[in-house]
Order: sequence, then structure tokens, then C-alpha cells
Amino acid sequence: MVLYTRDQEGYEKKIVFLFIYSLFCNSNTFSQFSAVSSIGGIFVVILIPLMLLLTGVYWYVAIFIYKRLTLIDLFVLVWCLTPIYNSIASHLTLDVKILKALISAMPRYLVVSASLMYFLIKSEKITIKQYCLAGVMVGWFDLILYVILNIYLDPQTYKADESLVGYNPSKGGYIWRFGSVYIIFALSYHFVVFLVRNKFLHLIATMIFLAYMFFLDKQRTEILSVLIPIIIYMFFKLRWYEVINRLSQLVLFSGLILGIIYYINPMLLQFTADMFINFFKFMMGMETGEASADSRIIQFTNAYDFFMRHPTFMFWGIGYVKPETLYLEMGKFIYSDTGIVGILVAHGIIGTILQTSMFLYPIYVFFKVKHYRNDIYYNMGMLGCVVGFTSGMFSGGYALNAFGIFYFFAFVEYFRVKEKIYWKHKRLEREKAT
Repeated sequence: MVLYTRDQEGYEKKIVFLFIYSLFCNSNTFSQFSAVSSIGGIFVVILIPLMLLLTGVYWYVAIFIYKRLTLIDLFVLVWCLTPIYNSIASHLTLDVKILKALISAMPRYLVVSASLMYFLIKSEKITIKQYCLAGVMVGWFDLILYVILNIYLDPQTYKADESLVGYNPSKGGYIWRFGSVYIIFALSYHFVVFLVRNKFLHLIATMIFLAYMFFLDKQRTEILSVLIPIIIYMFFKLRWYEVINRLSQLVLFSGLILGIIYYINPMLLQFTADMFINFFKFMMGMETGEASADSRIIQFTNAYDFFMRHPTFMFWGIGYVKPETLYLEMGKFIYSDTGIVGILVAHGIIGTILQTSMFLYPIYVFFKVKHYRNDIYYNMGMLGCVVGFTSGMFSGGYALNAFGIFYFFAFVEYFRVKEKIYWKHKRLEREKAT
């Protein structure tokens, strides 16, 4: 297999280390469960100072000894200013104490580990292949765990935990709300290999992850934030006849899976159709009779009314404040439910433009890289950036925590530098030949 080709000494040990690190430090696979969330909280309290210390040492060496920072370091440094910006905005607008706001934003500083990860990749301590394999392994681990929990545990039993269980009649009643970061990571990887190499096994893996998202996870915005970019990326990446080939395979396998689902439980197809019909009704501004969709309309209205009462807040936002404070000021409003509107409320027009503009960087690299444009891991980085952007439009993800985005930025930057070195060597070879 493409994944299992040793590229360094200690290949397996490094993958196991990265798998454990990704599972316990980068994902919420276990921390989302209340039974272990307190342990996870203690772990984060220990991990954040450690990461800040290690990154501080790395930045000190990079700035004062080598006198050079990478683009990833600069991205991370600038992004680390956003919690300070948000805390000042919260203080000026809602009189939240700056120190209190900064302390509540501490988990967001885990983004500094992206600098360390890029350093390890750049210095060849680990490889992008190893990191990708570890992420894909976490994705499969999460998939198997969540499927087992869906089969053997009734979510209604845990309905008191609203962050873990939701209720929506159009989705079949009570459903789990498991974290899906690494599910999307693994899906993206398998799709990229299928797209670039036309590998049959990776097509099957792609469809397995999509089936989970459609029929068990049922998070519409997440589904669309993945489907829209991968389809668009396909049209950008491939020639027209290759697009027809890949689409034909996707359609055929989709039909096969739908047939299997219909045979197992026809109501799953009905619920899936209903939830997307309601979603498109919501997008058209029509009443859906569905609580979650109508709730978002209320939240958008509350945000509009809030900005009408405080028009200057629209420019710099109010930061990320506690739900109780937010409710007193705006009524019902949840940042992650409202996507780009939530970003505007938190960061204002100024902060939103500054944060969103960072996605111009992968666009720039897309037009610069020629030699490595068909590399699996380069395309993984590019697709990850696109998925991160569209996901942010629906859920505000990259604005609240750019942790995952900067890992994909690290992939993109790695290949930008590698491309530059490749053409430099080619130029030197031509000069020697003449």
C-alpha cells in the first residue's frame, strides 16, 4: 500500500507516537465524554504550559540564534494575538475582565504546536507521510468506535449531555454528536488518493466515511463543508475526461450503498432526505418546522438586532464570551451554530477580514507549485485548507481554533519550499551543463 512504505528508520515507532499524540492531544475522541472530560481538562492544563515552553524555546533559538522564522511560525505568532484581541474587545464592549478572558482562551494556544510539528517535518525528524498515516489511523479508530457506540448505546439515555446528544425529528430523533475532525481528515486523505491515483480501495474507504457522515453522524453543515470542496477540487485538479471517470465511479458506488442502506433500513434514507429538504428550505428562508433550523434563524435575528443596538461593535466584535453573558446581551446565540455570523460577532469586520485573508496563502502556493502538483500529501494539504475554509463558513471553526488549519498550512508550505529547492537545483544543473 502507498501508506506502508518505510521512509525513515524507526518508521513504525514514529507513527505510533504520532497516533497517540494525535488521539489524545489533537482530537476530542475521549474528552467529549463527560466521564473523562475532567481528566482531559487536567491533561490540557498540563499540556498547554509544556507546549508553550517548548515552542518558546524553539522561537528563541529561531529568532535570536538563527535569526530566521518560517512562514508557519509567522502565521502562528500572528494568530496567537487573536485571543488578546478578543479579550480586549470583550473588555471594551461587555466589560469582561481581560485576564479572565485570556485564561478562558488558553486552550486556543495549543495552536503553537503547529510550529513544532513543521520544524520536525522540515528537519526530517518525522515525515508528512508518517503524520498523515497517524491521522488516518485516528480517523479509522474514531469511525469504528462511533459505529459501535451507535449500535450498542441508545443516545436518548445520555440526552442530559446536550454537547454529546442532540434531538431532531427529521434526523430520526436522538442522535450522537461525536467529534469528526479526524473522520474528515481520513476521508480527505482517501479521496485525494482516489482522485490523484484512481485507487479502487481508496474509493471504497471514501464511500465508507461518507456513508457514516450521511446516515449515522447526520451533521448537515459538516457534510456540505466536505462535499462542496472535494467536488470543486476535483474539477480544478483533473481534466474533463478524468472528472467524468471519477464521478461515474462515485455515482455507481453511491447507488450501491443506497441500495444496501435501503435493504437494511429504508427509514434511514427517508430521514436523510427529510433533513436535507429542511436544510434547503432554511437556506431559501422558508419555515421548516424543524427546531434546529428555526433556532438558527432566531440566532441570526438576535445578532442583527444586537448590531443595530451597538453598531460600533460590528467593527471589532465582542470576543468569545461565556454563554450566560452572551444570552444576557443578545438572547440565544451560539458561535458554532452560526458560522460566518458567529465569526463576525466574535471578531468584528476587522478581525474577520484579517483571519479570512490567511486563506490567500494556499491560493498563492497553488499557482506556484508545478513539479509536486500531483503529490498525494501536497494535495492533502491543499484540500485540507479548502475544507477548513468552508467548514469555517458553516461553523466558525478556523476562527475559534486554527489548530487543524495550520497543520495543513504546514503541508502546503513544506511543498512550496521543496518546489523552490527543486527548481534551484534544476537551474544549477543547466548551468553546469553549459
